Amino acid sequence: MITPKRIWLADLTYTQQSLASDVVPAAIGGLAEIVKKTLGMESKVFKLPENLLGAIEVEQPDIIGFSNYVWNATLSLTIASLIKAKFPNITIVMGGPNIPSVSADLEYFLNENRQIDFAVIKEGEIGLINIIKLLINGFERDSIVTAPLDFSTDGFSYLGEGDIFYEGKLARFMNLEELPSPYLSGRMDEFLDGRFMPVIQTNRGCPFTCTFCTEGQSYWSKVRKKPIEVLQAEVKYIAKIMGSDSEKRKDLLIADSNFGMYDPDQEVARTLRDTQETYGWPTYINVATGKNKKEKVLETARIVNGAMNLAGSVQSLDEKVLINIKRDNISPDALLDMALLAAEIGTNTYSEVILALPGETKVSHFSTLKKLVDAGFTMLAMYQMMLLPATEMNSADTRDKYGFVTRFRLLPRCYGVYKFFGEEFTSAEIEEIVVSHKEMSLDDYLECRIMHFFITTFYNDGVFLEFHRLLQQIGGSSYEWIEAMHGAYKGTEVEEFVSEFVSDTLGELYEDRITLENHTKSTNFLNRAILGEIGNNVLYFHKGRSLTKYLEGTMLLAQETLLEYLQAKKLLTPALKLIIADMFKIRVAQLENIFNLEIHTKAVLNFPEQSIPILDLLFKGKDIDLLQLSAAQPEERMINFSLSDSQLEELISFNKLFGNSDMGISRILSRVYLRNFFRKSIVNTENGQTSYIPGSQFGFRES
Repeated sequence: MITPKRIWLADLTYTQQSLASDVVPAAIGGLAEIVKKTLGMESKVFKLPENLLGAIEVEQPDIIGFSNYVWNATLSLTIASLIKAKFPNITIVMGGPNIPSVSADLEYFLNENRQIDFAVIKEGEIGLINIIKLLINGFERDSIVTAPLDFSTDGFSYLGEGDIFYEGKLARFMNLEELPSPYLSGRMDEFLDGRFMPVIQTNRGCPFTCTFCTEGQSYWSKVRKKPIEVLQAEVKYIAKIMGSDSEKRKDLLIADSNFGMYDPDQEVARTLRDTQETYGWPTYINVATGKNKKEKVLETARIVNGAMNLAGSVQSLDEKVLINIKRDNISPDALLDMALLAAEIGTNTYSEVILALPGETKVSHFSTLKKLVDAGFTMLAMYQMMLLPATEMNSADTRDKYGFVTRFRLLPRCYGVYKFFGEEFTSAEIEEIVVSHKEMSLDDYLECRIMHFFITTFYNDGVFLEFHRLLQQIGGSSYEWIEAMHGAYKGTEVEEFVSEFVSDTLGELYEDRITLENHTKSTNFLNRAILGEIGNNVLYFHKGRSLTKYLEGTMLLAQETLLEYLQAKKLLTPALKLIIADMFKIRVAQLENIFNLEIHTKAVLNFPEQSIPILDLLFKGKDIDLLQLSAAQPEERMINFSLSDSQLEELISFNKLFGNSDMGISRILSRVYLRNFFRKSIVNTENGQTSYIPGSQFGFRES
């Protein structure tokens, strides 16, 4: 070891398909700030691996600290190994949620990754500062720490020569008021360039004990809050930079586990409302809202004008499953109420569900999906159960107790081929997911995945929102309609892309990690992944194809099954049949080749003066007059559709980031509310031209 003078900190992301983690590296920026404040030492911050690899060819630091997350663990370990082999005197420090916290697992991890000199467990500030202090004093890893430290805990561990394994005590930074802001110092300015999404964190910790989450451990149970004055200053600082350029992205990530549950969150929300009015930023807030205290959460969402979606993340609504995952201290009824109450303030809601949780069956999983759809959540985020390192769910005892059968797959977008001193190397992240257990077979798992695909395509993102609200108004069930499509797709064009979805779902799974790891050592294999041939997010990839390549077949299945369902329920009238036909014609015109920015579309409508306003009324949740509709006479007219200037501007921005290939479209769909890009209809009237925005939160607008 050498006395440290040059300190580099890296929160790396894969870059070759797109930015896998397109978030400003504020966490390691904060580490750089506390090192400067405490020790008076400057640090360099890196996000892109190309920048780090290029920099180290020119000069070498004394310490490099790497983050270790699900999306960059292998990348960090691989680059750290290459650096250590060429520059053995560089001290490698690694920290993050993927670092094991159980003693035996930690020792094994360090033994398998000898390039790591020190591991920092959980929070990073205390451990990193103590490591630097020890090195300044000439400490070597072949001895045991005996020097007194300024903190009562050391916060780091290491594996030395021989049999030395030093396991430090876990440390938490007790007073977040002492943490300087990486934004207010200007350190993050280089990352506020429009490519990266700004991120803030108002507090650390989570009071819940979910076994599948890294924050479910007792270490995180005490929630510590940042000073409201600092948070407000950060929001204003970011808004001024991001809002000053129309081409920069307008979203924000709040990296809290339960935003809105605490009083200071509403103060942050008020500041965000002020920056929305002053700078036009942020227009969208990506956040996990609180699981309890729904009144406070709703008030927080109301303040920011619906810019954030409200989360009702139930994971499952089966009582036995909730007990198995230690989630019985969260009220599922309160989360379901969130969808109903959110409609009153005009904001969107989403619920998260995890497939193959311990004790879950196909029947109970479908029951959860039905309750969530019927509750009116805007979107369902349906995940597979990933076994995260350092979680109770990933323990040997839990695996054995529930009989988990797992498979391995590439983590979408997290792979690449890079060069170090002219030599190519590969890297890819692999996740382990549960595909069956004692109460769910592999066939059940596949049936659940197909239902996920139907909900993703025909329910999420508001593509069919007005149709679902029409059903709600006349006494039908959205979930029953989706079930009808699920039961009728075979023999239609939809069967083709559902079969492709199932094939890709199975094709991405490997029975053992080693086989997949060996594949990822091949540049040809990873280049196929980068081109989008393998390793996709199959839900979003095939949803994108359903709304582009297979749009006609998708809409035909939806229309035919809706009419059959309404007929069977005795809810269909001749006029309603014509209006539904108009609604589908409008939706096709709004969506056809939507990512081809030059295309304008047309539709011949039966009730041009009623169909477009009806869509708008249904979007707003207002009733339509079915009796008046029955008395109306059809009058065919051609309607033109085109994108507005603001829609074009935003789509161009996303196309620059992700491209308009199938893979690029799937990436965009995972980031945006698609209906915001529906083409607007242009209707000629006696007084000139009126531009409507059917089914949009902006309602009608005259040109």
